[in-house]
Amino acid sequence: MFLRDSGKEESDLSLDAESKISLYELLERVCEGNEVLRFKLLDEQKNLRTHVNIFIGSRNCRNLDGLQTPVAPDDEVSVFPSLSGG
Repeated sequence: MFLRDSGKEESDLSLDAESKISLYELLERVCEGNEVLRFKLLDEQKNLRTHVNIFIGSRNCRNLDGLQTPVAPDDEVSVFPSLSGG
């Protein structure tokens, strides 16, 4: 739903890459032409918003190198908004 709410038709995306790229570069490719999605993921200083969790495989990017974490062509990247409430 997170991607669909941002104007994307599908919630699963596949991007072709020949080599490792940074998570930031991957997000830039995904958000290309979609300022709503970019705004939901990144703040004005191009940092990951605090309510967004991105996993590369099973590891949270915040526990790795953040947006500078390298992403290999065969890695699965998952984006989750934080949930709160009771």
